[in-house]
Amino acid sequence: MLAARTIEILRTERGLGQRQLAVWRTALGRPMSNTMVSRIELAKRRCDIDDLVAIAAALQVSPAALLQGPGAARAAHAALPTLPTRSRPLVPIHARARARAPQAA
Repeated sequence: MLAARTIEILRTERGLGQRQLAVWRTALGRPMSNTMVSRIELAKRRCDIDDLVAIAAALQVSPAALLQGPGAARAAHAALPTLPTRSRPLVPIHARARARAPQAA
């Protein structure tokens, strides 16, 4: 339950919606819908270790920090070097390929 609340707190502090977190997770190789993110945050869906690791990577904290609560996660995040920002939104690879595919006549 603590991890679920921590995920929600960190996600909102970073200005991410549930859909955006799901897109980041998918881009990191662990597909997840925004409904799944919601169910994890509400503790209505089990958060497996692979889910926890991918969510932690998307939120730029360690999985252990998510288990220890929002205070530990904030401290761990503050110790990380600042990552460069993207000039365009992160889009999963399959969406980019679909956008570049030639249209049928």
